[in-house]
Amino acid sequence: MVDLEFVGGPEPGWRVALDAGAAGVRVTGPAGLGEMFAGELVCEPDWWRQVELDHRAGLGLVVVTGTARTDPDAALEMMEAGRAVWVRARTTFG
Repeated sequence: MVDLEFVGGPEPGWRVALDAGAAGVRVTGPAGLGEMFAGELVCEPDWWRQVELDHRAGLGLVVVTGTARTDPDAALEMMEAGRAVWVRARTTFG
């Protein structure tokens, strides 16, 4: 999904709280949505470094919401079919 241009800054009310060392993540949406996900974050070290750089630049993190399939090709197919959407969320580190 690195070929996609997710244009725009973080949306108000969306937040991704990342544990130190990428052990866990908590995704929350605006009022009324609350917690969307809380659990372990499994990622490659290069991806984690990019998240840290984007955080320092104020870019946040893109969150794709939709059905349970999580591989990149499935996420793209779901977005194209209107069954998933993306939002850029502000990041915090704890």
